[in-house]
Amino acid sequence: MENEVEKSLGVVAPVSQGQLDAINKFAGTAYNMEDLTKNASKSVGPDGGAGTIGYGVDPNNMSGFTTPLRVEALDSQVKTLTFGAEQFVFFNQIAKRPASSSVEQYITYDRHGEIGHSMASREGELSKITSQSYNRRTVNMKYLTTARQVTVQATIANSVANPLEAATNDAVVSLAAEIEWMSFYGDKSMHSEADQDGLEFDGLVKLIDENNVIDLKGKALKEDDLNTAAVQISKAYGYPTDAFIPMGAKARLVNELLPTQRVFMTPSPQSNTIGFDAPKFQSVAGVINLNGSNTMENYQILDDRDPFVQGIKPAVVATVDAVTKDGKFGDLDRDLKYRVTAVSGREHSEPVEVAAAITANTDHVELEISIPAKFDAPVEFIRVYRQSAESGLFYEIGRVSANTAVAGKVKFVDANEDIPGTVDVFVGQMTPDVIALYQWLPITRFGLATMTAAYTWSFLWFGALALFAPRKWVRIKNVASIEVAPQQ
Repeated sequence: MENEVEKSLGVVAPVSQGQLDAINKFAGTAYNMEDLTKNASKSVGPDGGAGTIGYGVDPNNMSGFTTPLRVEALDSQVKTLTFGAEQFVFFNQIAKRPASSSVEQYITYDRHGEIGHSMASREGELSKITSQSYNRRTVNMKYLTTARQVTVQATIANSVANPLEAATNDAVVSLAAEIEWMSFYGDKSMHSEADQDGLEFDGLVKLIDENNVIDLKGKALKEDDLNTAAVQISKAYGYPTDAFIPMGAKARLVNELLPTQRVFMTPSPQSNTIGFDAPKFQSVAGVINLNGSNTMENYQILDDRDPFVQGIKPAVVATVDAVTKDGKFGDLDRDLKYRVTAVSGREHSEPVEVAAAITANTDHVELEISIPAKFDAPVEFIRVYRQSAESGLFYEIGRVSANTAVAGKVKFVDANEDIPGTVDVFVGQMTPDVIALYQWLPITRFGLATMTAAYTWSFLWFGALALFAPRKWVRIKNVASIEVAPQQ
């Protein structure tokens, strides 16, 4: 039976009077039909409809008849949005060589004894005495660490994932990511005035012979560029085995090859697949594995979400030099935007934005940067980013070591040697006698003192990259890419 209130609301009583009497007798309660009507009216929406379950997940805002009764559902699998260990195409492939000291030494056989006409002798004569050439070289180990902390309460709470395991996995992957990035772009010359050596080890950009750098000046990578690199490596008596290519640049390479694609018709046309990947390239000096990477250029792009030290930033003044005429800008490069940060140990400053307008391709921009002195540790280097006209992202175009400062200021000249929005491609012989990653201490868990109700530990890695034959690798710079902001 419906009462008058229920009729006006269009709500049917959830129980009959007889059912309610039975409930009161069993539970010892004294509910009446009016109580139920009042509770039902509280859950009625503005449109006069029945109570709804809603979408709210904040208990402080979950009230009424039905919403508080809803059981919340949480997926037991954590969805990974960032990179994993499988993304490190270089770190996963490179040979790992154990080190036994903070300084590792190796010997290179650089040159044969003299070869040429001097070896041709008359009867009874001997040629002049010559000898082969050796060199002893060194690699300084560098130290990477990352710390984690998990409270005791977090470990005993009912969680979707084990907090200790999650923190451990993240630390290991983060260390591997740093080792891979530094293997490409590390630079030990970046240090403060007080230091003699930087905290990074030298990467391929620093170790590859300067004569083995090919500048594409913003063009897409092509097959003849890979062949040019192969020839340079073969003239150093090596053979290329691998190329490491950011995925956007590899896509541009494949796109260049699409017009030559052929599709073979089958009895079932629905099974035909258009498009292709290029996992290998047959160069004049051997087969090159084309390793596409999603992470190579990630940390060359400024991430606005990175935490920085509030209130500390360098002062930057930009001037345009039209006299030197060493600029290599394109016709569309006129209004240039820069962001500059100062890096000090574990911290970096707030990015400072500055603009400059050039009028000719041969102009260059000079940035005069005053180093801030309010960090807990001395500033090690300045990072300079420039905005890509295509994507609007800010790409690192250079770093300046703080030890080059004069009266607290450093200078950076942008002549468009490094074009924002482009990437690097590395081609070389990936064998242990040519390149290896020295590991004085492989990635190792190191427990820290327990001072609170929390587990605190660090992961350590000591090592450095060694390129024993710098001419058996080639860097192809300023390669056009498909510009996409990475998921950090």
